[in-house]
Amino acid sequence: MNGQRSLLAVAIALGIAGCGSDSSNSSTTDTGGSTATSASLTAKAADGYLVGANACLDLNSNKVCDKDEPSAVTGDDGSFTIDNLTQEQLEQGTLLIEVVAGQTIDTDNPGVVLSKSYRLTAPPKSAFISPLTTLIQNEIESGSSLEEAKTAIQEKLGTTLDLTQDYIEAKNNNDLADTQKAAFENLHRVAQVTASVMAENTDALSETAAGAGISVEALTALINEEVTRVLEEVVKNIEAAGDNFNPSDIAGSINRDHIAIDDSNLEDKIKENEANKGSKQADLAKLIKTDGINWFGGDNDTGKDLVVAYGTLKSDADNSVTDTSYIYDYFAEQFVEFEYTPDTNSMVLGQNGWEASDDTLTSIKPNEDGSLTLESRSSIFSEVASAKQLDISGLNVRSIMDQTDDENVWSNIMPVGLKFPDNTTAYKLSVEDISDNIYTFYKGDWCAEYSPDRYEALNNSCNGISAFKNGSDTWLATLASTIADDESDRHDTASNNHADLIPMAGMESAEIFAQLLSNGTVVYYSRAWNLDSTFSKLSELGSWKDESVNGEVLRQVTIPESIHSQATWSNYQKEDNSAYLSVVEGFVRITFKEIEEASSEAYIFDEATKQFILDNALTPQPLHPLNLQACLDSLPDAQFIATANDVTVYDVQRTPMWEPEAVTQNLTYEFTYLGDTFSWLNDVTLVTGLPSWISNLAGSLEKTRIDIKDSQGVLMGYEYSYSSEDHYLGQEGFNSDDSLGWGSAKAVLPLAIADNQKIINQVVDFGTSTNAPLTSQYDYEYDEVSGEFIGIESPGLRTVSVETSLDEIINGRPYFLPTFNYQETYLGKEEVTVPAGTFDACKVESETQFENDGPRDTQTAWLTNRGSIKSIREEQSWSMSINMEATSLPTIK
Repeated sequence: MNGQRSLLAVAIALGIAGCGSDSSNSSTTDTGGSTATSASLTAKAADGYLVGANACLDLNSNKVCDKDEPSAVTGDDGSFTIDNLTQEQLEQGTLLIEVVAGQTIDTDNPGVVLSKSYRLTAPPKSAFISPLTTLIQNEIESGSSLEEAKTAIQEKLGTTLDLTQDYIEAKNNNDLADTQKAAFENLHRVAQVTASVMAENTDALSETAAGAGISVEALTALINEEVTRVLEEVVKNIEAAGDNFNPSDIAGSINRDHIAIDDSNLEDKIKENEANKGSKQADLAKLIKTDGINWFGGDNDTGKDLVVAYGTLKSDADNSVTDTSYIYDYFAEQFVEFEYTPDTNSMVLGQNGWEASDDTLTSIKPNEDGSLTLESRSSIFSEVASAKQLDISGLNVRSIMDQTDDENVWSNIMPVGLKFPDNTTAYKLSVEDISDNIYTFYKGDWCAEYSPDRYEALNNSCNGISAFKNGSDTWLATLASTIADDESDRHDTASNNHADLIPMAGMESAEIFAQLLSNGTVVYYSRAWNLDSTFSKLSELGSWKDESVNGEVLRQVTIPESIHSQATWSNYQKEDNSAYLSVVEGFVRITFKEIEEASSEAYIFDEATKQFILDNALTPQPLHPLNLQACLDSLPDAQFIATANDVTVYDVQRTPMWEPEAVTQNLTYEFTYLGDTFSWLNDVTLVTGLPSWISNLAGSLEKTRIDIKDSQGVLMGYEYSYSSEDHYLGQEGFNSDDSLGWGSAKAVLPLAIADNQKIINQVVDFGTSTNAPLTSQYDYEYDEVSGEFIGIESPGLRTVSVETSLDEIINGRPYFLPTFNYQETYLGKEEVTVPAGTFDACKVESETQFENDGPRDTQTAWLTNRGSIKSIREEQSWSMSINMEATSLPTIK
């Protein structure tokens, strides 16, 4: 398996001896006689040490301390002794601790009586009973040997530490080094969190279980199985918490986000767990050459359509691979075959150095134990797969499909209450990496457009780190160059004193620089974003060290958690607060180390079960209508038809963009729809070459009046806008005294694209369009004869006094922006609240880019069939930011 060992493993690495649970180390006494009641057992029970808990040998394995079973009550240090045992009882009796609400005290919180009951267990003759021994015992009850059970839980915790040890005693043992004690402290934290999860679920589910006739044994086994399943998340949360560790908070998070049992699915989960306990080792080698491995998966990202996929993996007689995959196409309304294409920007550190990353399976080789070796084109990704076969007849389909992937995709599209038919088989697949220490590197092309010099300098890649060396900012090409030549302290020095400092992360208000010293230390500095600020040395240090992997040197650079937790961007991995540097294709790159995880598990199926699932699955429904017209048709006002004198009113905030102390104007825009029988510009007679739409659409244009009022309701001006079924044609603005003030009209129309062609998340390019001005523009030139500035008029369509061509009007104005490209993107349906109310609306983003790298206008609008209810506009063409929200809309008649 690949990855890093957690702090839990440190104790074993340092050679700490453990207390085993075999007869040579358990605290038992036998006064002679093989069958006489002459043996005793002394042990301790802990989350923290548990005082006042019931302890017994669970001879009938029902997870209850029955009256006729040997028992005791735990004392002040969690210890207890059970006397008068037969050797048979001692050898076979599972230890059971009943933590009793209102009675038991956990010495982690001295004097506080626990409010929730739960149960702990341990294998026979154990000297220490804890949440961790409980998980070991649960594995044994699922069919594992003692050693297999210990190994399974150790792998999930990422440690080889003996989990049967008294971690409380060890963490307080002053004969141990601090690192050793810290390892046991971490183990205690795992126990605290898992005990809280056990207690919470026992308390929440016991009443429902009793009402459904579910035994204490079955409920306890299910809870323990769920806790085992989420152990890796527990470890991650504990490590992330650091010094802010709170077991209740972490347990609450685990329960909320990862525990998959509740009152509604309890009975189904019980049945599934019992089926798992009755499973047997599967012969995957046989399955893959007959029915094949049939998998179900996908993605379930918030705010996006479900990605629904399935496929079949088969092996031929020569071990070659047939891998067929299907994905649901929402437009075709059916599953379509797709083929995985490796990302050419992705690299992996293979057996012979850096190579293109490709995890495509090339061969499947059967092993003698029925498992499979899955060989990938990049051999570093090769895995071993094994499976358990179980009978899922009568089990809830949704409950099983929950575990076909991490995203709950297929459980979302299976009918509620559907059960698998008789004689249905499933396989619980377990996959484990063969290689340790998998490192990957992503070239990246995100800078190719906006920083082509960087992309070219880094050999068609964006991945690189730089430092100021020899008087200029330099892309580093060797690991040696990452070490500072100038190791001087930069605290409180000027912002330009940055030689050899490497920018590696950023906070909200500052950039973080790393100074790698030759002794393996890393000093961190922050510098505020304004370049005239000074450097501030951060109090904690990092470190660096080199490691050789497959012939390549990787430099691990660590950053203290206290610094990294404040970063808004970072070159470091969150999992271990480390960056891994390596020279790839001539430059130092940021690489990624895959952190160890326990083997993943998921259900797979034979051909008959696959077909049953496909036959019964519901049709996936898109989260959003697939095009803008479909979105508008889905809105409550879909039947709205505009009529003359419909009024829409907006609150408007208008803010100049570039003024250093810009003042926002609070305005009211009042839109009055006047009808669709109008003509426009057909009275312009002195301009030649007018666009044909003026005559072609005469008498059929839609016209709207927009009154612009100040915060007191006083009219500042108004304009008339004109449009056809396919195009917005322009506007003509007037001052409050009715004099012509501004305006433009389309001289060249963009493409006509219907709303049903505006596909979700696809940019629609309307092509190039041209505006013609309506009013005159005045420029001034200095007249050397008169010594004065003389005004020069460039007339518009409405202000020409002599016959003038349209081209002259468009091109004769030095500051007018006539030509632009327009794009639009439909983004889906959203619920929006504005002063007029709460509405479902269709979200559309648009962009107007004026030619010759001119200004760019953007708008995000939320549309209904009655018009826009909200818009956010950033219009560089006239340096104005405009936010509009509807306060009233036309009535739906």
